[in-house]
Amino acid sequence: MLAAVALVVGVLALPSPAGAATGDRYDTAALLATEAFPDGANLALVASGEDYPDALAAAPLAAALDAPILLTRTTTVPPATLTALTDLGVADVILLGGTAAISNTVFNTLAGGPWQVSRYAGEAPATTTVRVYFANEAMGDPCGEVFGVERQVVGPAVATAALAELLRGPTEAERGAGYSSWFSSATEGYLNSVSVADGLARADFRDFSGIIPNASTACGSAALLASLDATLTQFSTVDTTRYSFDGSETAFYEWLQRDVPS
Repeated sequence: MLAAVALVVGVLALPSPAGAATGDRYDTAALLATEAFPDGANLALVASGEDYPDALAAAPLAAALDAPILLTRTTTVPPATLTALTDLGVADVILLGGTAAISNTVFNTLAGGPWQVSRYAGEAPATTTVRVYFANEAMGDPCGEVFGVERQVVGPAVATAALAELLRGPTEAERGAGYSSWFSSATEGYLNSVSVADGLARADFRDFSGIIPNASTACGSAALLASLDATLTQFSTVDTTRYSFDGSETAFYEWLQRDVPS
C-alpha cells in the first residue's frame, strides 16, 4: 500500500507538462503502468494530472483492485494515456473526480474506445445496463439458442458483474415469461474471477458441477455454454471465451464431456 502511495506522489511531483520538454507526468504514468502490468490489466483508473488529490486518494483503490493509475488533462486525453490503455488491453476504465477535474469531453473521448467507461465523483457510481442470456423455449431451441434480458449493474468491471448476474439465474418474473437456465440462486456467488486480454475472456468458477449435473448432456452443455458465451461476447473487448473450475480448464470441460479449447 505504501509503495502505491509513494508511486503516485512521485509521478505527480514531476514537472508540469508546460515545463517539461519530454517525459512529462502523463508519459511517466503510462510507462509505469505498462511496466508494472506486463501481462495487461482488465481495469485502469484515470485521474487528473493537473491536481493531485484524486490520484493520491486512488492509490488504496488501485492496490485493492490490482489496477494501474493513468493520468489525463482536464479537457484532453494525452496520447501516452490512450496508448497505455490500448497496450494494457483494458476492458474497464474508471475516471476519478467530477467534471471540474476531468471534463465530459475526456469522458466522451474515452467512451469512444474499446472499453467501458464510468466515473467516480464522490457519489454513488452510475449503473450500466447489460444483458444476460437465458434459454426460452417459446422463442427458440433450448439446446443452444439464448435470448438476452436486461440487468442493471454497477461498474467498474461490467463483464464480471454481468456474469455474476447470470449465475443468479432468471428472476421469478423472467421465469414466468418462459426464460430458463441451469443457473439459479443455488449457483449465485460461484464466480471466482473474470479476466480479458487480447479479445479472450477467461472466467473461473467455484465448482458447481454437483449442483447442476445434468448440464453435462449434449443439449445441456450447449445451452450452458451458449448462455455464458453470449453474456461475455456482448462486450466489444471479448471475441472468444474459456472457462475453468478453481483454475482448472480440464475440470470444467471434462464435466461437460467436451475437449478443452485449443
